Amino acid sequence: MKLSTLLQGRRGSTTLFIPRSRARGVVYGLIGAVLFGAGAPLSRLVGDVDHLVLSVLVYVGAAIGLSVITLVRPGRWRTLPQLSRADLPLISILVVTTSLAQLFQIIGTARVSGDIGALALSLQLPLTAVIAVAFFRDRFNLLEVIGVLVVCIGVGLFGLEPASGASDVLGMTFIAVSSVAWALDSNLTQRLSGRDPLALARLKAIVAAAISLPLAALIGAEFPGDPAVLARALGLGLVCFGIPEILIITSIRHLGATRAEAVSATAPFAGAIIAIPALGTLPSRTTSIMAGVIAGGLWCLLHGASRVAAERRGRPGPG
Repeated sequence: MKLSTLLQGRRGSTTLFIPRSRARGVVYGLIGAVLFGAGAPLSRLVGDVDHLVLSVLVYVGAAIGLSVITLVRPGRWRTLPQLSRADLPLISILVVTTSLAQLFQIIGTARVSGDIGALALSLQLPLTAVIAVAFFRDRFNLLEVIGVLVVCIGVGLFGLEPASGASDVLGMTFIAVSSVAWALDSNLTQRLSGRDPLALARLKAIVAAAISLPLAALIGAEFPGDPAVLARALGLGLVCFGIPEILIITSIRHLGATRAEAVSATAPFAGAIIAIPALGTLPSRTTSIMAGVIAGGLWCLLHGASRVAAERRGRPGPG
C-alpha cells in the first residue's frame, strides 16, 4: 500500500493527517528531506574537502546533473507547463532572493561552527510562515500555528548539543539575513510551483552555482585535485540537493510553502538515522528528543490543515 494512501485514509477522505492531494505533498517532502538530510553524513565519505568548497561543488553538481536530466528525460514526463516569459518578473525576483540567500549563507557559515549555523538557519520556518501571512495572504488556524512553533522548538534543540567551534555576531547576522531570503524564496517558489519542478529546480541550482563558484574562487578556496573526490562531491550535489529540490518544489505545490518547510525540517533527523549504517554513529539523546518533538509539531500542523480542508468541503474535520 502506498504511503500517501495510508496518510489519506479510505476513499481519499480526511482522516488522521490530510486530504489526498496534501498526502502526496507530505510523501514528496519526506523523501526530499531524507535525501537532503543524507547529505551531511554522506559528505564525510567524499574525502578531504573543505566544507565551503564542498558546498560549492554540491551546487555545481546539482546544476550539471539536473541539466543532463532535462536533456534526456522522456517527453511523457513533461506533464506540467514550462517556465514562460510571463513568469519572468517572478523569476527575476526569485533569482535575486536565491542569490542573496546563497551569498549570505556562505559568508555566514564560514564564520560560525556547523552546529550553531544549523541552529540559526532554523529561523527559516517561522520566517516563511510570517512572510506567507504578511505578504501572500496565507492563513493558519491555531493548531497549525502551534505546529509551526513546536517544529521550531524541535529544530532548536540542536542548540543544546555542545558547540564544536566558534561563532561571531557578524556571522550569525549573515545567516539570519540568509534565512529571511530563503523564507522569501520558499514563498516565491510556491507561486511558480505549478510549473515544471525540474525546470525550476535546475534554474535555482544554476543560480546557486553561478554565485558560489566565483565567490569561492575570489576568497582563494582550494578545490580537490583528485578526480574521484571531485566526482563524489558532484554526485552528492545531484542526489542530496538537486533531486530533493525537485521533490520539495512538488511538496510546496501540494502543501504550501510553510507546511512543506515544516516537513523538510525532518532532514536533520533523517541525516542522523542514515549516519548509523553509513558512519556507525548512533543519534544522541538530543537528536532522539528532537525527532519526537518535530513529529508532534508536524502532526499539529498537518492535522490543522486537514480540519481547514474538511470545513471547506462542508464536513467535520478529524478528531
